[in-house]
Amino acid sequence: GSAASVAAGITPVAHANDGGGSIRIPASACGLVGLKPTRARTSYAPDWGELWNGMAVEGVVSRTVRDTAACLDVMWQPAVGDPYFAPPPARPYISEVGAKVEKLRIGFSTVAPRGSAIHNECIKGVEKSARLLESLGHRVEEAAPKFDVERLEEAWGIIFQANEAWAFLDHAEATGRKISNKLVETNNLWLIEEGQKYSAIDLLKAINDMHAVSRQFARYFEKYDIWLSPTTATPPPKHGYLFADHDPDIFFERLMDYIPITPIFNATGNPAITLPLHWSRQGLPIGIHF
Repeated sequence: GSAASVAAGITPVAHANDGGGSIRIPASACGLVGLKPTRARTSYAPDWGELWNGMAVEGVVSRTVRDTAACLDVMWQPAVGDPYFAPPPARPYISEVGAKVEKLRIGFSTVAPRGSAIHNECIKGVEKSARLLESLGHRVEEAAPKFDVERLEEAWGIIFQANEAWAFLDHAEATGRKISNKLVETNNLWLIEEGQKYSAIDLLKAINDMHAVSRQFARYFEKYDIWLSPTTATPPPKHGYLFADHDPDIFFERLMDYIPITPIFNATGNPAITLPLHWSRQGLPIGIHF
């Protein structure tokens, strides 16, 4: 809804949040700018300290990098009682727009970490962007981070399911409304059921695994400043393909094949942005992920 309203020109910017790509994915599908800020760059005050054990972060979708930067200048300040916060920026984000950029070391990849297929149009978009960056004087080469994808997906799934179960149960208690298919889609009913099966030990192990994979992933940035990739594995799918009342196994398999790249940045807390740098031959927007 946020991305559609901005793309339609109803509003210049709109609130969004991102626990596995939910700022970047709709921004990519609507031809918008979508920044997932660094973990704890924006505050969850006064209601929470963190969400999804640090994987979820607040931000906006917009039509320009300038507008996103201006919003971040307003949003980034920590609040009293935050459990932790990101280091303050050296200068206002808006001043970075159009500023001279040093020569960057950029690794690009057109292969999904989980091995799912990448659409040819998404590959073309990344290769076109890589050539553009090289022409601007940056050092660009094909290189992808190495990390334990299976361990990440299992940990991310447990954290996601446990937190969603808690959120629904907490909301039901606060409102006095019973959880049922009249109010909640099939996939969310499944998440509530699955999330309650995990013990505190299961959740703590998942958090530890998430941090372990983050350390693996972070080694990439000892050599490169940016990892360049498609935001999603395919152009935007047809309406109904990702339908929340599908069989959960079908839905989540389709979803993860569509978004194989975005969740690692939620696990690590790294910032990531999708930019509308390519359109398919059918005229569909394809975001490029930095």
